[in-house]
Amino acid sequence: MVAPHGPWRFARAPGSTANLGPGFDALGLAIPFETRVWARPNSRFVVRLAGTGGSERLDSGHLIARALSQVAREPVELVVASDIPLARGLGSSGSLALALAAALGATDPLAAAIVLEGHPENAAASALGGAVVAVGGGGDELVLRRVALDARLRLVLVVPERRLATAEARAVVARTLSLEDAVFNLQRVAALVASLGDVEALAPLLFEDRLHQPWRERLFPEAVVVRDALIEAGCRGAAWSGAGPSLVGFVEEERAPQAAEAVRASLVRVAIGASVHVVAPDLRGLVVGSEPPPPALAEGPAVPFEASGLG
Repeated sequence: MVAPHGPWRFARAPGSTANLGPGFDALGLAIPFETRVWARPNSRFVVRLAGTGGSERLDSGHLIARALSQVAREPVELVVASDIPLARGLGSSGSLALALAAALGATDPLAAAIVLEGHPENAAASALGGAVVAVGGGGDELVLRRVALDARLRLVLVVPERRLATAEARAVVARTLSLEDAVFNLQRVAALVASLGDVEALAPLLFEDRLHQPWRERLFPEAVVVRDALIEAGCRGAAWSGAGPSLVGFVEEERAPQAAEAVRASLVRVAIGASVHVVAPDLRGLVVGSEPPPPALAEGPAVPFEASGLG
């Protein structure tokens, strides 16, 4: 017999920017946008959504419905709040999957999140904080390594108003690569990983890529203008953030505010609608606790479950 209500379990997971140019499906870096999830045993499944995903329909394919089906051991009341812009390449799905898995009591939240969401570099960055390299060895084998970051490193995030679905952005990427292009990317990703610990060692050359960015620019040609604006504003490098269409510039702390203002001015001149944010990498990663949700969230309307298979 499930008690009407049990104690709350809380999880907070940051978003992430992935790939960092040449590190396609390998590099992830946590950013301080976040998903917060509260869960407690309940007599039936109840979900309340707030923030950027607050208006989403909860059908059987939704990540929340899949997490409840695969991870929850009993009916729960679930409260989810996120400030991560959706479909912008900022790790909203990886963050949500990780926070859900942790709040629902998964033994290994990161492993559960990877099964749910499918992108280890995003989920690992959200779990561990900072920068990570994720290497799949085939089957269930996965190698994760933290990458040293310069404490002075700041990110200038340019988040366009338009969305771009990850599936669409992956579909345009070429399935074959020449030896020349493979060497091009290998050289840059190796140098990039070795340079993240010293922001002054970063340079636009290290963020160049021939594997995914040129193809994705066909879906959002304005990305070239944004990347050039980031470099001209003083960033030491710039790249697509995940599947896009957001872009991220890398700059030292003391130059970040001026770089952001210069980028904003450039976007106005070329009439590209986007918000610009200066953030430090998130170093905390996944946080788990037992506090209840704020009353305004706990008392919000429940999401209908008609098509979720859980109602």
